[in-house]
Amino acid sequence: MNRQPLLWSLAAAGLLTACGGGGGDSAGTPASPSSNNTTVNLVGVASKGLLANADVSVHSVKSDGTIDLGTVLASAVTNATGQYSLTFNGPTNQPYVVRVSAKSDGSTTHLDEVTQQAQALPETFVIRALITPTTSGAVTTTASITPFSELAVAAAAKATGGITASNAQQATATVAQLLGFNPTQVEVKTTGTAASADEQKQAVLLSAVSKMANDGALGCNTGTAGAKTQCVVNALADSASTTSLRLQSGSIDVSAALVSSVTTVLSDSTLSGTVNAANLTTVVANLGCTNSGATGTTNCNPATASSDNTVAAAIASAKLIITQFKSDLLALFSAQGSSTPSALVSQADTFKAAMQDITVPAELLAKDSAALLMGLELLEDFKSGATTDPQRARLKNGVKGKAWLVPYNAVGCTLYQDQANTVVSTTGNNANFIGCRAGYYVQDTWPNSNGNNISMSRTEWLHGFTVEVPNSGNTYSYTSNASSRQYVCSGSYVPQISGTCTPVPNGTHDLQATPRTGTITITRSNGTLTAVTLAGELPGSFVESNFTLFNDHHTWDVSGTVSTSNDDLTSTSQTTLSSVRGTVVAYSSADNTTRVGTLNLKNGQLGLSDLKYDGARIGTQFDIDLAWSTPTAEFEGTISVGNTKLLANNSGWAPTTGSLTGAARTLSNGTATEFVSGSFSLSASNYANYDATLPDSTSNRYQVSATFIGKVTATNRPALELTVGTSMYSNETRPSTVSLQYRSFAAGQSTPRLALNGALTVNPANSTRSLVLTDASSKLSFLGTGSPKSLASFKVKYDGNTEIGTVDTSNQLLTFIDGSTMSIDSGL
Repeated sequence: MNRQPLLWSLAAAGLLTACGGGGGDSAGTPASPSSNNTTVNLVGVASKGLLANADVSVHSVKSDGTIDLGTVLASAVTNATGQYSLTFNGPTNQPYVVRVSAKSDGSTTHLDEVTQQAQALPETFVIRALITPTTSGAVTTTASITPFSELAVAAAAKATGGITASNAQQATATVAQLLGFNPTQVEVKTTGTAASADEQKQAVLLSAVSKMANDGALGCNTGTAGAKTQCVVNALADSASTTSLRLQSGSIDVSAALVSSVTTVLSDSTLSGTVNAANLTTVVANLGCTNSGATGTTNCNPATASSDNTVAAAIASAKLIITQFKSDLLALFSAQGSSTPSALVSQADTFKAAMQDITVPAELLAKDSAALLMGLELLEDFKSGATTDPQRARLKNGVKGKAWLVPYNAVGCTLYQDQANTVVSTTGNNANFIGCRAGYYVQDTWPNSNGNNISMSRTEWLHGFTVEVPNSGNTYSYTSNASSRQYVCSGSYVPQISGTCTPVPNGTHDLQATPRTGTITITRSNGTLTAVTLAGELPGSFVESNFTLFNDHHTWDVSGTVSTSNDDLTSTSQTTLSSVRGTVVAYSSADNTTRVGTLNLKNGQLGLSDLKYDGARIGTQFDIDLAWSTPTAEFEGTISVGNTKLLANNSGWAPTTGSLTGAARTLSNGTATEFVSGSFSLSASNYANYDATLPDSTSNRYQVSATFIGKVTATNRPALELTVGTSMYSNETRPSTVSLQYRSFAAGQSTPRLALNGALTVNPANSTRSLVLTDASSKLSFLGTGSPKSLASFKVKYDGNTEIGTVDTSNQLLTFIDGSTMSIDSGL
């Protein structure tokens, strides 16, 4: 890692001011005043959506941590667009509660984000925000009062001691860590007018609250529209906590409901407006947090907030953050000596060594089972008269290597009259054998050409199967071997690249002397195949980087079911869903008996529609949940692709969702050590309006969003957790926004010692980068701008406005306003 990536990792910005708690509404005596007073000129907007004609009041907090409603320090009434302005006096470094309430005459309304209609709110409707002035004298500040500023007030009020200065700071920091921004300090905008990443986050979240109220979520399904809105806001407040990012109210999973609503808003262009979906990545990840250790999730514990509001403390915090960040990187990635790799690399090397010479046989299982099942399907169709073609092939070019010019089908089957597979069947009565292949590699030599005509030689490496059709019963026997085959191919460039391949006489060579045998047992219902069991042996697997075999054989015991149901591609189309589960065991080529790896297929599903595109059935679903283990290491993961949609004008089809989740572990004396885990997901939208036959443009494009949540660690080393999200349109060359969250945990600890939220934005005109990271617990912001390879500016700010340090990018030296300095070079 060189210096610039470290600078970009630290270059950060954001606005997190010292706004602290609020709590139980009760009358009483104000807290004792301090001699260090401040006059706060407060302006802002109250919104759920925009609150018109609502009362706004400011209250101090009593010594027991409850709100003093009996004393009003200042008051105002919101205008038609939710704006208010007021001034109050009080001691510094004390929390104050800004309270917005509906009038008793029913005249207070909010502009609902979903319906765009003004809705009356009940007189019991209340939302609040926290203000903690940190400087004396006259101060002008803003406060947006929303259901999300209410989260901090409710969380502080529930903490031990109520709304103390420290509880207010921790509650505000926890909400800011959850959302990636302090909602009190972000201006309220609509999804159509929000510009900054934080404004867009807040706009979507407010729309999501309205969506929940409109849908009757969280049990809020009775009463007027305003009553439902109040119910949802109260449920959110009840779920807040200073000790967890997860929103949970009793048995109600508020986080899950909010994630569902956010997802709905983002998928509806009329609700999401111009919002970049990538900006909501970290919010959704944090709402889905769990402390169970589940792969692809963030930890729910928030970092501990600082209670010191001085500039000196801010400088100390900035130094600590940079020191911890460098320490995290060095602990995992720094070499331990000239001949000893880093802790993380050492762990990865152990895993790699355990997996050496073994390719996870997921491809073997997928292709071999696909070939056999397709052969049985072909036999059924041929015997019933559904097809008169005794051949079938799928997965065009679905192999490793190079299939040049002439298309290649990885899986193919033919019905034969004889066991030698030489005489092709002509009727169902003489379909006695099924010959199938599962291709793994194909290699073409450079062709000779004569004008538009081409000729070339082709070699394929495969597993071949001969399946004997029984005269009666439901059990089929098969023999299989790994082999290579040679062909001569010819074709034409015009009108399109196409051609045929002819087998070379004596061009088939078995790669293993002993063929492998097994059985296929099927179950039918009303003549239709509904279940199958595959058992016995399979040949060895092919080496990842070439065409040789590296293990002797496999055994498998796999069962599956087949079902057909309507899909949503058209009103009449149907998908055949094949579900498979079981085990595959790989045996060593050294002694043919030692188990070197076991694949446990927990669940696998493949869906194929009866609709076809370019001659092939459209895939609607692919899901596989598996674990691959050796004596000293294991990988566990899931792969999922689905939600297929037809493109505009029937110009093609494409899956709209995909994900890969997995974890790698080393095993020693029965103990598993997980050193890397993560979840990567993709989603696409606007396919219904995208025509693949036309050039991509602002009027003809689809959008792809990507999310990664991952964690790396090593034995007795810190754990680093990273969440990244981005999206771009098909007509764009690069994403314009990347949202991110970085958190680190000391070895064996579950509370983060460092939690940074941020965003990277790119100016499309000149490719200038602006990277922003914020630390809610210390109210620090790190801001960096420049080109992809260098920083033109790097600053550190406290409390949103006070600049406390700048970097000389020529020597990586950070100088603070107190004259102290530190290097930000990582040392890697």
